[in-house]
Amino acid sequence: PLPADRAGRELFMRDPGSAVTAALIKEFGVYPPGCFVSLASGESGVVIKRGATVMTPLVAVLFDANGRPAVQPLRRNTQETAYAVTGAVPANGLKAATPVAQQLIELAVG
Repeated sequence: PLPADRAGRELFMRDPGSAVTAALIKEFGVYPPGCFVSLASGESGVVIKRGATVMTPLVAVLFDANGRPAVQPLRRNTQETAYAVTGAVPANGLKAATPVAQQLIELAVG
């Protein structure tokens, strides 16, 4: 498995003119729902929805800047510089958050 941002980049590099790859990135963004990410604030969480641009998803924070589980998931708009996505986190990097993340995704999609 690859982090979502890397997988998208590799798809694009294999066939830069691919309409399918462009459509996937346009629809889901570079960090699609369900992707775990770290933020400039030091927090980490799960993408719950594509944001205003392909690079600025809406994120539910699951861990604070000290790595402690959030008492309640906090919604972050990554268009704000303080909460910009700094990168994808491997799924096993936030293993403890998986059940919470699944509930958030179901709420966002459902």
